[in-house]
Amino acid sequence: MLSQDGTESIICNRRDSWGLNEMKRLGIKMVVINKGLDPAVSKRCQKLKLEYKYDATKDKLSILKDVLVREQVKPESVLYVGDDTIDLPCLKYAGLAVTVADGASECKKAADYITEKNGGQGAVRELCELIVVAKGGLSRT
Repeated sequence: MLSQDGTESIICNRRDSWGLNEMKRLGIKMVVINKGLDPAVSKRCQKLKLEYKYDATKDKLSILKDVLVREQVKPESVLYVGDDTIDLPCLKYAGLAVTVADGASECKKAADYITEKNGGQGAVRELCELIVVAKGGLSRT
């Protein structure tokens, strides 16, 4: 979102924080990948203590592959969430592809799961709850 004074911001749901913290508690590694530095995303990641990877000289898939090599993780063990066409290579590469309800139609075609909620409106929390329950955590309410 862009304000009248030119300040860029992102829309996020504060309730997502619980889900992300539960994922960390379960030992699930999470990385936010961006093509370039986005100060709003960087600040949100700092607040949530999430790793933020970006590189304007590389595409998102190259960044993802670098992270997987570093962490010694196979692509089939990765759940990737993306909402726009720039994410398509990563969605197709990952073992599990997820997009949000208002994601690009191409992402929806590539996705194994589409959230019920839109991006910035609780989709991250929705996904985290599903994972936490699947891992034997709290029951969904």
